[in-house]
Amino acid sequence: MAYTLKEILAALDANRTAEALEAFDNYTYANPELAAEGLLDSEKRDYQQILKYWARGYKDPDADALLRSMQERIYGKLQDLRLRQTVKRNSMMYGCAREVMQNGGPWEADEVRRKMELFVSEVTMLQLEPPHVREDKQRQLMQRQHRLRSLVFKQLLVSPQWTAADAQAYAAMLTSPTVDAIDQQLMVSAITLSLFNFFDFNRWKALFDTYAAGTEEKVKQRALVGWALGTHYCPACHRDEMTGMLVGVMGKEETAKELETLQMQVLYCMDAENDTRRLRDEIMPGLLKNNAFRMNEKGEWIEKEDDPIENILHPDAEMERMEQAEQSFKKMYEMQQKGADIYFGGFAQTKRIPFFQEISNWFVPYYPEHPELQQMLDKVKKGRKIAEVAEKGPFCDSDKYSFVYALTQVMDRMPPQLGEMLESDQFMLGPASHGQEVQAPSYLRQTYLQMLYRYFKISTLNAGLGNPFDNTMAGDAGDLPFLFVANGKLLPLLSPKLVTTMAVMLMSQRHEEEAAQLMKSFERTTDHWDYASCMIMANVSGEKEKYFSKALEFEPGNAAATLGLARALFEQERFEEAAGCYERLLKETPDKKNLQLEYATCLTNLCRAEEALPILFKLDYEHPEHAAILRVLAWALTQGGKYAQADKTYARLLALKQKEDTDRVYYALSLWAGGQTEQAADHFIEYLKPMMQGSDGSARFFEKEVVELERAFVESHFSDTEIKLMRDYILIGRV
Repeated sequence: MAYTLKEILAALDANRTAEALEAFDNYTYANPELAAEGLLDSEKRDYQQILKYWARGYKDPDADALLRSMQERIYGKLQDLRLRQTVKRNSMMYGCAREVMQNGGPWEADEVRRKMELFVSEVTMLQLEPPHVREDKQRQLMQRQHRLRSLVFKQLLVSPQWTAADAQAYAAMLTSPTVDAIDQQLMVSAITLSLFNFFDFNRWKALFDTYAAGTEEKVKQRALVGWALGTHYCPACHRDEMTGMLVGVMGKEETAKELETLQMQVLYCMDAENDTRRLRDEIMPGLLKNNAFRMNEKGEWIEKEDDPIENILHPDAEMERMEQAEQSFKKMYEMQQKGADIYFGGFAQTKRIPFFQEISNWFVPYYPEHPELQQMLDKVKKGRKIAEVAEKGPFCDSDKYSFVYALTQVMDRMPPQLGEMLESDQFMLGPASHGQEVQAPSYLRQTYLQMLYRYFKISTLNAGLGNPFDNTMAGDAGDLPFLFVANGKLLPLLSPKLVTTMAVMLMSQRHEEEAAQLMKSFERTTDHWDYASCMIMANVSGEKEKYFSKALEFEPGNAAATLGLARALFEQERFEEAAGCYERLLKETPDKKNLQLEYATCLTNLCRAEEALPILFKLDYEHPEHAAILRVLAWALTQGGKYAQADKTYARLLALKQKEDTDRVYYALSLWAGGQTEQAADHFIEYLKPMMQGSDGSARFFEKEVVELERAFVESHFSDTEIKLMRDYILIGRV
């Protein structure tokens, strides 16, 4: 069997070390261009020694640690080989590696830090320069630093596995006050991307330590997103160490709360397309209809003129338009407050511009001095004001750059009134500008997630590489990177309430399979249940009776759980027990139509038609054209031997649009039991005609579609001879 590198890594992750080593030897023979022959020879020799001593009965107290250390070395070498292979095959990765090499890289962590700290000191020294000199020097300095940021970003993306010393050096750099926060945020994003492609425990640890020790909130929140989403990719050889670190942070209430909120924010973020559709279909039409501007034949925006006739005929129209527009903005505000990404669709098309062909620009924090941003602003009047307005905008940094680009493209065609509005100090963008705590950790996290999602959803640069938002993977919930709490490292540490809340949200976003996977993973990792988690499990698993019953242990008599149990029992045709559940429910809410109908159906299936009929007559009186009620009533009348009434009821049912194909079969059974054999045969033929082909087909379908449908009724009302005669009469008896 020919293995891929991923399959070899999977074998190693499953502790099939010998299989992984042998498969790697075969892989190197089949792929000589990699020049990887002998790469794992030392590890193979070490493992053979371990096996040899074990076979001789030697008990090494450090055997577990030795095995784990050896597996870590194997894992690191294989990941580096995968990286080399990807750099050769992926144009974006190859371009990054080549650019770093052409510019004197790669650099050690200490050299990177020296360069970053030099920039901070030079910016400080700029304040001593005269204003006319300062601006030119600042532009030159920003241009040089922008270039360095881009190169460091690319180096971090394509560099091999780190040592523990590398992790320590970068964690220190990312928490140092002598390094610019923009540089720190970009480096965190680059490390995060590399984790998704080629997991490196030391990189993950650097992010973890940055979050734990950092003081700059923007850097901390990016680090949190990185290590949280990165937990999914951790191999078995590092799992114990990672779990130990996670147990430590989950013991801190603040961190646990941030992780819980982060998981919910990820799910909201992934609903961006649905949010865009809702805006497009429900909100934007009202805003466009009630706006005060129109575009002229030159493509310029001008203010609409007042229509005097309209003012006379509809004097309140202007006020109504203003109210409608206000309502539309209010809806947008409410959507955003709930976590909706209301700007995703609006800025999606602007991500095709040259600015976003540079990978680091997808993640760079917004700052007006960005050299490429300055090039856009230099082309228009009021460029500085545009930059200020964008900086205060209630959207993520990536969209702020898009906003500047979009506005500079239309600035010369905007009506003067809009230009004046831009100059106003009170001018605000979007419904969330007022009172938004833009420095709050949750807001910083939300907007950063939106930047990440835009990159993975829109950019072509990531083609073929890791994507934490990929929801197409099959299997366990632990196979879904975006559902990071579902993996075996975090899930046991979470409260049932949080898991239940996330499952509910997944279901509301039509991710039923993911919700089921999450709850199944939760079931395997915890003994802690509550009412809500049982109810969710009942709805997503195939064991409804088990979990509705368990929910009732937590909340005896709960109506929702009792109804769920009743329906689960009904599906299993355990009608006696189901009827008992319905009786308890009807004591509390005797007038509920659905409960009465379902209870009457149970009674009918238990051949207790005399008890069911009073309920059904009342329901039919109150809802005379209700197909489900007529269906049960007609069959209850049949079971009770009231065939004439059943005949009339079935006639009413078959006249409705909501009738079902099997209604004709039940009508035929009722007619047959009432002695109207010919009429019954007519209805059987009408129903079976499309299925019958020859005598074999007739026999088969009559048995399957009629007898099996209500075998107990058929066998109790008709002899075997009568059943055979009806079958043959349907086939050849009608002339």
